Amino acid sequence: MSLQMHLGCIVALASCVGAQVPVAETFRDRAGSFVAHFPAGWKIDRESSTFTILSFDPSKRPPQFLVPQDGARIAVARPPAGTGSIAGWLRDERVKPESGDAIATSDVQTIHLGKITVTAVRRHTEAIPEGTLLEYFLDLGDRPLCVALFYRGQRRAEYFEGAALAVVQNLEIANDRK
Repeated sequence: MSLQMHLGCIVALASCVGAQVPVAETFRDRAGSFVAHFPAGWKIDRESSTFTILSFDPSKRPPQFLVPQDGARIAVARPPAGTGSIAGWLRDERVKPESGDAIATSDVQTIHLGKITVTAVRRHTEAIPEGTLLEYFLDLGDRPLCVALFYRGQRRAEYFEGAALAVVQNLEIANDRK
């Protein structure tokens, strides 16, 4: 997929992903701020300090890379301490088009929160071969949150991007859960 097509997909977010990726598993944040639903078959990374799921067996993680070739990880993270907005978070991470970052903002229909505004950022990393980082920044209630997908290779890219979008579309505010 070309960079131009990637930019179009970021703008259209949900319409770019092929078939909808169903969610089957649930995770409740220890701090009690969110509930995440994610696809079956993904494994929770117990070594991570944030909620992170892996498309592969954690024991097969390569020593120098976050994920193996054709593997992915999705993390749901709060902003760094002292950062209270998406704009501040993007500034702190030095996200900008001049750096080669593809950035787009779009409204996304979710299952539990209605329509929310999401800022998507796509980065290709030079440090990790065939590595792609796709981050979805959103406000969950009154606090910013980031759903970050990192994957290597293109063979399963569409599925991985669909899985990350499914996590975004199925997030819940923990206090609102019935």
